[in-house]
Amino acid sequence: MLDFGHQKNKIEYSLIIYCAWRLDCKINNSVITGWNESSDLKTGNLAIQLKKLENDIVRELVINDFGDINICFQSQKILRVFCDITPNIIEEGCLEKSWGFSIHKENLCYTHNQNFSISASKYDPSL
Repeated sequence: MLDFGHQKNKIEYSLIIYCAWRLDCKINNSVITGWNESSDLKTGNLAIQLKKLENDIVRELVINDFGDINICFQSQKILRVFCDITPNIIEEGCLEKSWGFSIHKENLCYTHNQNFSISASKYDPSL
């Protein structure tokens, strides 16, 4: 989960990702980390690189027609979320959503599902 917009020690927005994603660097056109790397808090590249996004500023957020997200940061890093959950899920227990974006102060959560649509619901901090 990524939290954004810390105001007065309160988180304003949260993004939880259930599908594949990658963090790129626009400056040298390189991959920094991705969803399948180690998330060990002390030694894992995923955790180390995401921690570096703290206090970075989101400059642009783009969602395409399929629900893929690009979040562009001031540091020239781009978080790319690839919605790889499709309507014809064949395995039992597969997730039926790609991501959830919560706006805490409005008590809202937008969720992208396997039918490539976005639905709104009340924000549930326990998820």
